[in-house]
Amino acid sequence: MATAQKPSAQTLFNDPVLSDVKIKQTYDGRTREYHGHKAIPCFQSVYFMRAFTGSFNEASEATMELHDDDPDHFECVLKFMVTLQYDPNVMKSTAAKDQKHEVVQYILGVYRVADKYDVGRLLTPAAEHLQSPSTRSRTALCLSPWSRNTMDLALSLVMLPAA
Repeated sequence: MATAQKPSAQTLFNDPVLSDVKIKQTYDGRTREYHGHKAIPCFQSVYFMRAFTGSFNEASEATMELHDDDPDHFECVLKFMVTLQYDPNVMKSTAAKDQKHEVVQYILGVYRVADKYDVGRLLTPAAEHLQSPSTRSRTALCLSPWSRNTMDLALSLVMLPAA
């Protein structure tokens, strides 16, 4: 008899085994597909709870279509909903790998997507990461005075959620 390994949040992310929903996320004409478990995003997000239990197509269909979110930011939020892990080092390396995001812009994008889908548990670690001295000083070195003012304004708008 074969012995099954105990699944972890990491191994369940985007795994079609036991999946009961496929999320199609489209941005700029490109689509990424994720296999998931409806209960997991419902536990983390009022948005998904309403979509999967309300009078929307998603409640009875096996596919959910989402649009207009940067795919890297969306994937980060989706992974967080599954793993409940926020790792600033992963954020930095992901932003550096694709080279289309500066670290702060990447974190702001993740924060925006988490806020859009009401993933409240992600807002605090993202806001703390944005407001950390190392993140702010690294950003200040590479921004012009105009964009530095814009970034300061954006950071001031990212509030730590009330406990």
